[in-house]
Order: sequence, then structure tokens, then C-alpha cells
Amino acid sequence: MKNKIITSSLIKLLAGKESQRTPIWFMRQAGRYLPEYRKIRKEAGSFLNICMDYNLATEITLQPAKRFDLDAVIVFSDILTIPMALDREVEFKEKEGPIINRITSLKEIRELECKKINFLEPVYKTIHKVKTEKPMNCALIGFSGAPFTLACYLLQGSGKEGFKKCVDFFRKEEDYFLKLLEKLEEFISIHLINQIKSGADVVQIFDSHAHIALANNKLREYCINPVRKIIKKVKNETEGAYIICFPRNIGSKYTEYIASLDLDGISLDHNINRKELIKNNNKEVCYQGNLSPETLVEGGKKMEEEVKSIISDFSKERHIFNLGHGVLKETNPDNILELIKIIRSLEK
Repeated sequence: MKNKIITSSLIKLLAGKESQRTPIWFMRQAGRYLPEYRKIRKEAGSFLNICMDYNLATEITLQPAKRFDLDAVIVFSDILTIPMALDREVEFKEKEGPIINRITSLKEIRELECKKINFLEPVYKTIHKVKTEKPMNCALIGFSGAPFTLACYLLQGSGKEGFKKCVDFFRKEEDYFLKLLEKLEEFISIHLINQIKSGADVVQIFDSHAHIALANNKLREYCINPVRKIIKKVKNETEGAYIICFPRNIGSKYTEYIASLDLDGISLDHNINRKELIKNNNKEVCYQGNLSPETLVEGGKKMEEEVKSIISDFSKERHIFNLGHGVLKETNPDNILELIKIIRSLEK
């Protein structure tokens, strides 16, 4: 795969090559800010119904590519499909977010198995269908949550009020917490491998709550080491897998994270000091990010200045333009059109 002719600008950069075009895509780029998504959501009845219907998920995955000049689409799914495949009940409540039948005993961790692996089949069907319908030069991205982030949800039950139950658990029962991470490594690896074999060009590992591990001096044990094992397994079992990691809000520890892993791309949150990271990072990697989603909502002159600053800071680096987190539901789609126009004008 890595030896074939590459037409996608995003894949070129992840492969260590140069591109005259800045690749652009946005995390959570298919979602509530798009009227065409809201129409489908209203008719489908629930978020989960869409995720599990590969025809609807395909349509939504491709909506941003039909509206915007993007270089990648990311499969419409959710990181909590893995807990559901582990036979944990998950309910997506409007204005509350996901509610999970959380793990409350050591016995549940010992007995945790991927009992419903077929539950994830619609994700793979979506990827296969998107692969046949997407624009030729548009890369297809699959994804999963990282072990630590999924463990946070499994032990807390939701993300609405922080993750105190999870923190209390790993402080008191670290051996069992590590066992939970080990099991999640296995399930996540299988999920990513299946996505790549179904047609994903790239997979991204979201560690949205890595900052919690960092705050407890456990970044290496809980985030870096598990992801390292996942990357090794995925690359050993697939041909030409490109992997982007997103350890959100770990600040200066980004350099340690990059140095420790065989990743192809690193996604940056909007709180990172870009110039310091570039200066201190000694490893070749493709950067991704990192406009604030709030700045995209605001638009106008402030957005233009920040976009130009990001492009300038990464001018000597391989860089994929993205946000520092997902597109907010308040975002005006016209602001995305304007953002892309700004970037394309800088390439002339």
C-alpha cells in the first residue's frame, strides 16, 4: 500500500512526502452544525440508529465532502461503539451526552469480553461503502477511542460531571485498572485493523482525556504504553497503515508522547504552544491541528489571523489543517467555507 501511487495530499504528508496542497479536514465535521445532518437525525430518531445504519452513516460521512473542499472524510461513528460491543448498555441522551452502564466491580473487569463483535459490523460496512463513493483524492479516516479514554467512560458512566469515579478506581485498584487497559488494547486493535481492512486509509486514536492521566503522573503507564502496543499490533497486521494520535491537553508532554510512539501523525489541541513544540520536538512527524473550535464559530478577522498564524508556524513542517477539537454545533457552515478559502489563497 505504501508503495503505490499516492494521490491524496493527506496521505502524502503522512507518508513523509511533500505536497503543494495543505490537507484540510475537521474533527466532528459531519454533525449537528449541518442542516442536512439535522434533517437525517430528525428522521432517524436517534444518534445510535444512524451509526448502526450503514447507508445513513455513509450519507452523513460524505456530507462535508459534498459541501466543502476537503481532503479527508472521517467515518460517522462514535468511540463508545466499543463499550457497546463489550455488552455495556449505552444511551445517547439529548443535551446530556452518553450514559453508560458503568463497570462497578472487579469481577466485571475479569469477565469483560467482546461478546458482541458483530455489533461493529455496520461501521465496517460504512467504510466499505464510503470507499466506493468518496472523491478519489479524499482520504478515508477510521478511528477509535484510546484505552484510557474508554476506561474513563466505562468506570464513570458518563462524561458530564468529570471522571472522579475513574480516578478513585485507578488510585485504589491500579492492577485491575491496568488489566482493563490491557483488555481494551485488544478490542481497540481488532476494531482498527477491521476498519483498515474494510478500506480506511488512516486511523486516528482519540485520547480525549489523556490530561487526567497526566495530572496523576500516569501518562506513560496509562496512555503512552497502551497506545504503543496498539500501534505495533495494527501495523504488524495491516499493510501500509497510517496512524494519527490525539492525546488531548497534555501540553509540553507532547514531545515525550511523539518520541515514544511509531505514529505517522500527531493531532494537536488548541492549547498547545506550537512554536515551542516544533522547537523541542526532534522526531519527524506530520502535525495536525490546531485552530480553536470557538475561533471557527466566531469567524471573521480573528479566524483569518489565527489561520494564517497556524499556516505560518507550520510552514517548514508537514502539516494537516484541522481543529484542536471537534466542530461545535453553533458553527456557521459559511465560516468553514471562508476558512478553506483563506488556506487555498495562501497556496497560490
